Amino acid sequence: GLEHVNMFHPESLAVLLERCGFTVESCATPGRLDADLVRQQILDGRFDAVGHPFLRRVLVEDWDRLGGPFQGFLRDHGLSSNMVVTARRGPVASPGGPS
Repeated sequence: GLEHVNMFHPESLAVLLERCGFTVESCATPGRLDADLVRQQILDGRFDAVGHPFLRRVLVEDWDRLGGPFQGFLRDHGLSSNMVVTARRGPVASPGGPS
């Protein structure tokens, strides 16, 4: 079964926050473990990477050389599974005031 489901990416979360009256100040995906977690799934036999030659190469066969740069790519391009968002809520209209 699924242990982790990604519901949002930076753009979709920004849209949701803006629709709820927030202004996004910053958004980062500072994750450091994405590649390592998937690698461990492969090594433990919980994910079959036979039909995924790119993943096998990066996460298993050439891990020492490519693992770190691959995780950096995920982080730098907003593709990491962890996200930190800072948002500010706009002014709240006072009762009876202009809307």
